[in-house]
Amino acid sequence: MLRTTFTATEKLDIILGLKKTDLTKSAYFRACGIPRSTFVRWQNFYMQDGLEGLKELVQPMYNAFSSGINDK
Repeated sequence: MLRTTFTATEKLDIILGLKKTDLTKSAYFRACGIPRSTFVRWQNFYMQDGLEGLKELVQPMYNAFSSGINDK
Protein backbone atom coordinates (compact mmCIF):
# COMPACT_ATOMS: atom_id res chain seq x y z
CA MET A 1 0.00 0.00 0.00
CA LEU A 2 1.41 3.38 -0.97
CA ARG A 3 1.86 6.01 1.69
CA THR A 4 -0.02 9.19 0.98
CA THR A 5 1.73 12.34 2.06
CA PHE A 6 -0.47 15.22 3.10
CA THR A 7 0.71 18.80 3.25
CA ALA A 8 0.42 20.68 6.53
CA THR A 9 -2.55 22.61 5.13
CA GLU A 10 -4.31 19.41 4.06
CA LYS A 11 -3.78 17.95 7.52
CA LEU A 12 -5.27 21.08 9.08
CA ASP A 13 -8.25 20.87 6.72
CA ILE A 14 -8.84 17.28 7.85
CA ILE A 15 -8.58 18.25 11.52
CA LEU A 16 -10.98 21.17 11.18
CA GLY A 17 -13.26 19.26 8.81
CA LEU A 18 -14.22 16.76 11.50
CA LYS A 19 -16.24 19.43 13.30
CA LYS A 20 -18.07 20.37 10.09
CA THR A 21 -19.06 16.93 8.87
CA ASP A 22 -22.21 14.96 9.59
CA LEU A 23 -20.28 11.69 9.22
CA THR A 24 -19.32 9.57 12.18
CA LYS A 25 -15.66 9.80 13.15
CA SER A 26 -14.86 6.36 11.75
CA ALA A 27 -16.64 7.16 8.46
CA TYR A 28 -14.84 10.51 8.24
CA PHE A 29 -11.41 8.95 8.81
CA ARG A 30 -12.19 6.28 6.23
CA ALA A 31 -13.29 8.94 3.72
CA CYS A 32 -10.02 10.82 4.32
CA GLY A 33 -8.01 7.62 3.98
CA ILE A 34 -6.33 7.86 7.38
CA PRO A 35 -6.50 5.76 10.54
CA ARG A 36 -7.81 7.29 13.75
CA SER A 37 -4.33 7.12 15.30
CA THR A 38 -2.94 9.34 12.53
CA PHE A 39 -5.69 11.89 13.11
CA VAL A 40 -5.01 11.94 16.85
CA ARG A 41 -1.26 12.35 16.25
CA TRP A 42 -1.86 15.25 13.82
CA GLN A 43 -4.29 16.83 16.26
CA ASN A 44 -1.72 16.64 19.06
CA PHE A 45 1.00 18.14 16.84
CA TYR A 46 -1.38 20.96 15.87
CA MET A 47 -2.38 21.70 19.47
CA GLN A 48 1.27 21.74 20.53
CA ASP A 49 2.93 23.66 17.67
CA GLY A 50 0.16 24.98 15.41
CA LEU A 51 0.50 24.66 11.65
CA GLU A 52 4.29 24.34 12.00
CA GLY A 53 3.78 21.11 13.94
CA LEU A 54 1.96 19.54 10.99
CA LYS A 55 4.86 19.99 8.58
CA GLU A 56 6.83 16.88 7.60
CA LEU A 57 10.29 16.58 9.06
CA VAL A 58 12.83 15.93 6.34
CA GLN A 59 15.51 13.60 7.60
CA PRO A 60 18.71 13.02 5.64
CA MET A 61 18.96 9.60 4.07
CA TYR A 62 21.97 7.48 4.93
CA ASN A 63 23.29 5.55 2.00
CA ALA A 64 25.12 2.44 3.19
CA PHE A 65 26.96 2.23 -0.14
CA SER A 66 28.27 5.78 -0.19
CA SER A 67 31.02 5.15 2.37
CA GLY A 68 32.71 2.51 0.22
CA ILE A 69 32.56 4.29 -3.14
CA ASN A 70 35.50 6.59 -2.56
CA ASP A 71 37.70 3.89 -1.03
CA LYS A 72 38.92 2.59 -4.40
